Amino acid sequence: EWQSYRWGPMAPREKVRSLLDKDGFFWGNTDLVVQHAKVEEAELEIRTQIDYVISRGFDPSHCLNHMFSLRFRPDLFDMFTRVLKHYKLPTRSPKFQDNPGWPSIDNWVGADLYYMSMDNGKESRFYQILQNLLPGLWEFYPHCAVDCAESRAAFGYSRSVPNDPNSWVGRHSDVELYTLPRAKKFLD
Repeated sequence: EWQSYRWGPMAPREKVRSLLDKDGFFWGNTDLVVQHAKVEEAELEIRTQIDYVISRGFDPSHCLNHMFSLRFRPDLFDMFTRVLKHYKLPTRSPKFQDNPGWPSIDNWVGADLYYMSMDNGKESRFYQILQNLLPGLWEFYPHCAVDCAESRAAFGYSRSVPNDPNSWVGRHSDVELYTLPRAKKFLD
């Protein structure tokens, strides 16, 4: 996803080659995942990640397929569904499946906030979104990052959103917004 901040697998690289580009990192966008990923290798990587979290003493509350790359191919999506059922983990996807046996969010809200700075109305848009919510289970998903040279470098250019050369601005303003005492009070 990021030009200067690359992720690699937790499973042995030689066992998940279809998930990796020529440099040994995960593919840079969902189209390439759809094009290259082998179901068995994607399943091995997912199980390796979940097992690692559990082995460290955590009880995961949910599982997210980053950028929803597995949703674009039925065989990958079916595998993901099967793995989640095995671990009894919900996912953060709206209406993930019929009668999943766990809460399923109705939808996400606030995605447009990601691209906003505090200077261009982010706080008022936040309140507007919350005031207009209908009954249901909704999810905000901020992308918080501390303002520092590292986050500016890591989130400076997105391979998936190339017209967003300053993704870090929204992440830094998310920290500012979600730590405002008045925003916390409004949420309460």
